[in-house]
Parts: sequence; C-alpha cells; structure tokens
Amino acid sequence: MMVDLKSFDLNLLRVLNVLFELRSITKTARRLGVSQPMVSISLKKLRQSLGDELFVHSGSEMIPTARALAFEEPLRNIIQEIRHQILEEAAFDPEREGSVQICLSDIGELEFVPNLVRRAQLEAPGMVIRSVVVDPPELARRLESGEVDLAIGYFPDLVSSNFQQQLLFEHRFACMARRGHPDIHDQISMDEFLSLRHVVVEHPTRRRDLFELTLDKAGLSRSVGLYLSNHVTMPFILQDSDLIGTIPRPLANKLAPLCDLQIFEPPLVTAPIVVKPFWHRRYQRSPRHTWLRGIIREISQNKPYLTA
Repeated sequence: MMVDLKSFDLNLLRVLNVLFELRSITKTARRLGVSQPMVSISLKKLRQSLGDELFVHSGSEMIPTARALAFEEPLRNIIQEIRHQILEEAAFDPEREGSVQICLSDIGELEFVPNLVRRAQLEAPGMVIRSVVVDPPELARRLESGEVDLAIGYFPDLVSSNFQQQLLFEHRFACMARRGHPDIHDQISMDEFLSLRHVVVEHPTRRRDLFELTLDKAGLSRSVGLYLSNHVTMPFILQDSDLIGTIPRPLANKLAPLCDLQIFEPPLVTAPIVVKPFWHRRYQRSPRHTWLRGIIREISQNKPYLTA
C-alpha cells in the first residue's frame, strides 16, 4: 500500500514511536502530555493511513503487529536523526528537562556520576541521567544512533574512525587483601602472588581484563577462588577471607578504607589503563554533547588522584 506523503500527518510518527517504547495508550498520553483520546485518535489515523492494525491488545499491553515491527527500528533512527541533527542545534538548553545516557564501568559510576548529578542539579535540574552497561557490538550501534551519548572508560573495541575520543587519565593496578593477612606484608613475590587464591572480576561486556591478558602474555596463571561481575562487592569479601584481589588503583584507594584492607603493589607491571570518553563523530558539534563532554573533562581535571 502506497501512502501519499502530502496527505500524511508526520506528527503521528512521534505518537507511534512512543507507543513502540511504552506499549500503552495511557503511558503514551502521559509521556506526550496529551489526553488518552488524542492518542487513540492518532492510532486510528495511523491504522487508516498504513492499512494495518499496528497494535493489538494483549492483557494490559499493546503488542505491535508484524508490519509495525518491520519499521520500528527505522522509525526510531529517523526520529533520533531529526532530534540530534536538526532540532538540537537550536533547541538545546540544559535548564530544560532532558536526559543523557552514558555507558560507564563501575569505577566510572563511582567517580563521574556523583559529580555529574551535582552539576546537573545546578544547570539542568530536570535532567535524567542514566548509566548503562552495553556489550561492545551493541555499544557501537547505540553510540551511532544517539541512544547512548557517551561511553567513558576503557573500550578497546571502539576502534572505528567514526568514533571520536579524548584522553582523560591513565592508571595502573593495585592489589588488596585483609589487614593481617598471614601471607602478605609490605611486598609480595611473584611465586607468593600466584600461589594465593584470587577474586577476579569478569565484566559482562568485556572478554578479558587487561591484567588477565598481561598474565597470559607472560605465561602465568593464578589460582582463582571467586569470580565477580563488578569490583564494588570485592572489599566486603576480602575483609572476611584470605582471598586477594587486583583492581584499578583509584578504585582500590576508594574501596579499601571501607573494609580496612591493605593495598600493595602487584608483582607484575602492566600497561596503563587508558580512560577516555567515546562518541560518534556525527555528534561532534552537538550542543548537548559539547555540554556533557565539557563537564566530564572538568570532573577528571578536578580529580588528579585518578592518574595513579
């Protein structure tokens, strides 16, 4: 069925896009700030224009039809393009309500989010900040589409020339163990390090940790007693066990005092972890992105201890 663009109301696409996201006429009306009958009328017009039911009721949810699903992603991409490439240059104002979505590691959340929230309270009190964890292939797509504004951290998979990046800081690793550990004093040899039982963090979005890769390259293997998905719970486990953990030094400096842990140098020198913000080049001149990147730079400059 061919639709005549001259007679088609493009405002209906905005309603359709929100319906795809929320699957509810009531929630869509609330999001758009209109009445429920207005959304129902818009859906009726869409059905007539496109010759398809588009959404059918299933309990309390509106389920898209097969034809609707076929253009859900293209519609989302088109609206993102309009928002970021056409409207944002003139319309961005940090004091107005909006949102930013950032892909961060656990150290990134600890160091950037509290400061970003404080800054947003002053300049953008209505802004919603969302920290997300995304798999590397999906992260590249979301940065390109604008669904994720920035990725901040160590992302060796983002190597395409389409991504802009900027060095924030570098840091190395440190080891942590409970104070009074029977096998650890001020220093530890490689043999002692490898003989101890370790807590290892396996990030759900990263195949191998940089420290693990360095051990592999040196032909070394440590004994692992526990695998975790993040660093933040590690100190609470180390304080009541003889396990040891190796994590980025700034994170060790922040977490060790929580559980009175001792920090010591690992017996293996690794390449520094390079922390950068990444964004797609299509948003290089976006005022919203420029504002966000400027804040991130200021936060990192005010935290010299991160370079360690």
